[in-house]
Amino acid sequence: METSLQPEDFQNTTIVGEHYIPEITEAVRELLKASRVQAYDFTVRKRHPEYPFLKADDVTENNRQPAYGAHIDETFANAERIIHKLNPSDHEALLKGRWQSVIAWRPLKGPVRDWPLALCDIRSVDAKADLQACDIVDPENVSEEYVLHYSPDLRWYYLEDQMPNEVWIMLQSDSKGSIGVPHSSFPHPATTAQDHLRESVDVHMMVYYDD
Repeated sequence: METSLQPEDFQNTTIVGEHYIPEITEAVRELLKASRVQAYDFTVRKRHPEYPFLKADDVTENNRQPAYGAHIDETFANAERIIHKLNPSDHEALLKGRWQSVIAWRPLKGPVRDWPLALCDIRSVDAKADLQACDIVDPENVSEEYVLHYSPDLRWYYLEDQMPNEVWIMLQSDSKGSIGVPHSSFPHPATTAQDHLRESVDVHMMVYYDD
């Protein structure tokens, strides 16, 4: 899944909003054979050399760090709230139809050997025992995600030497009730000083289907 943008373009939120968001939403719509896709949030991450040991002042909206801790970004109830917020006039019809919440995660430089993203096989997750709904509160918004408890049964995978055209499309919530994909970045033990510091962009989307 290619992009027309260069890595440095992602430091400009206007370029991301005007060029990358339409590009990735259309690519996801075609891939999933959806009728409509709404992108509602994006985050560009660029790892600080001292992460994860940082002062709070070292992290800003333009300097977000890899997410460390296994989680699913949307509970079912939170996904419904997002659809309602995005579509005040027709949310009822959309909520009765087929929808999914997904994340498109792309590395900006490759190969990724520094803090790669790992995905958990949902077939190894016991939703009742392993997942806990958790509030995420900030000054402008309250949302709800799942955090994943440790279990020896969990199976984790990552894409070795992932390149920028290798994009994860991760399910987070589903109108059919399927649980999302737990995920987390992790410090790779084979990382060297010569490897790129991890840079990535993740775009949160609501996907709607006619069926």
